[in-house]
Amino acid sequence: MNNLILTISASFIFQLGIIAQPQKGSAPPIHSRQAKLSIEQFSKNLRQTLADSSSGWAYQIWDRTKLICSEAGGFRIASVDNKDQGDIEFDVAHRMHIASISKPITTMAMIKILAEKGLHPGNEIKNFLPQSWKVHSTLEKTTFTHLLEMRSGLTAENAALSSSYHSLKNLVEKGINPDNIGRFNYQNVSYGLLRVLIAELNGYSRPMVNIDSVYLEMVSANAYIDYVNRSILQPAGIDYAFCHEASNNPTMMYPFPYNGEAGLISGFSSEKNQDGNLSSFAGGLGWYLSVEEVGKLFSAVFNSEKILTKEQFDTLISFRFPFNKAKKTWGEYRSGMGMWIWSKPEAEYNCGLNTLYMLLPDNLLVVAFVNSKGKGIRNLRARILSAYEKSLP
Repeated sequence: MNNLILTISASFIFQLGIIAQPQKGSAPPIHSRQAKLSIEQFSKNLRQTLADSSSGWAYQIWDRTKLICSEAGGFRIASVDNKDQGDIEFDVAHRMHIASISKPITTMAMIKILAEKGLHPGNEIKNFLPQSWKVHSTLEKTTFTHLLEMRSGLTAENAALSSSYHSLKNLVEKGINPDNIGRFNYQNVSYGLLRVLIAELNGYSRPMVNIDSVYLEMVSANAYIDYVNRSILQPAGIDYAFCHEASNNPTMMYPFPYNGEAGLISGFSSEKNQDGNLSSFAGGLGWYLSVEEVGKLFSAVFNSEKILTKEQFDTLISFRFPFNKAKKTWGEYRSGMGMWIWSKPEAEYNCGLNTLYMLLPDNLLVVAFVNSKGKGIRNLRARILSAYEKSLP
């Protein structure tokens, strides 16, 4: 049932100092204290922890821009959602909603387009919002950096609908409590607003009068999606991606342990939005990508100048969010995680998913997806870190 690509050689039993020299245009290696790491043991530990805690799962390990391990197990569609024709196996190639892993992608796009327009993250956003929006005085000094680091003072319910074009317009016109400026507050609306700003900077045709708000929201969202594809995803070798489910056999979310329950589409967000179309709320969420596509993207960003120049990359990792570093006894790492949890209507269980990228010492990249949520089960970051630590000597 498992699909395995595992290539281990002497060069992938990592010796600190032997392969720690950065390639041209790559990120400096994150500081490491361990003498060596067994990739084979790490993969074994990953396989065990994900198989024991997920209905469907997949992961890849990359050495800089080289894929060295790829595995998947469980199911992405259960038999009950496949006309009882049997489970469809999880794999690394099928797309699903990546939830908050969308945030670093939006950050990359924001940095790229600011550089193209000769702007800086420290510039104020007020002159780049839609002309029809009336910016409240409390937001006149808000910068792109404030939004990127989630320190703008914007506050709303942390749900998809809060990031709609109409909701964001109301927030900007309502204003904020100035005392909250500079304080970290995890809000999808900050990245929803970045979606609108990228669309405005990218440029798109607008009706002159009698604008239908639903139509304008769609046009703005498409301008953002087009820019991200053209400037971020396609240079990484990724086919055109969407913020909606485009597959006839979409990956589903399930509970864990699994007992025959029906699932939900991975981008399900409400009874009114069961088809997983998150285009109008994208930025902090919404993108549909596969494990291998996220691996391609982050390996390219951290180890080449295919997507961002060195100067743009240095700006990227200078922000306190979403590329902040964390410290452990064995060294430092960077990571980002997405979670999406919903109760199936009229059911007594939760469906969910968890997505993650993690850059470990010596630029070892791990990407992992699971399509289930289990009560009392640690989040994906904790499971990946535990698997890594058990692989150290």
